[in-house]
Amino acid sequence: MIYTRALPLRSIIDKRHLLCVKPKDIIRKAACQMTEHKTGAAVVFDEYWKLVGILTERDIVEKTVGVSRNVDETTVEEIMSPNPITIPVESSVDLALSIMTCNGFRHLPVMCGRRVEGIIDIRDLYDVMEDILSSKIKQNEELLAFAYGSSYSVNFSDIR
Repeated sequence: MIYTRALPLRSIIDKRHLLCVKPKDIIRKAACQMTEHKTGAAVVFDEYWKLVGILTERDIVEKTVGVSRNVDETTVEEIMSPNPITIPVESSVDLALSIMTCNGFRHLPVMCGRRVEGIIDIRDLYDVMEDILSSKIKQNEELLAFAYGSSYSVNFSDIR
């Protein structure tokens, strides 16, 4: 994925709201905040604003609802994924995608030093990859049309 090396994660995370929750927050409250902010994950900070975990929709479904735990009595710290893997903000889209696919998760906190800059969703990365690939296909179609005439080129964007 050579095309994405120059695209920094900052260009993607600047578009998203970062939802922060506390370890002692009740799951129902966190889930309602996630719904309100239209996000599938929240970062979990302790009282010193240190990143201690990540809470995802999957955590909520699999570790509370799916096992009949009471969402009004279960806290974030009981079901969050502690000590999440993170990525530096200056990293590339292809590195983020590689980390996420190799580890089997869909959300990744993006860091600037010790500060959380945002959280990236794998769907964001797929959207970027789709845009890049569509652009490359269009460029190749134009080269074929120039070299061999417009009747030679197949318009791949029309195939969808």
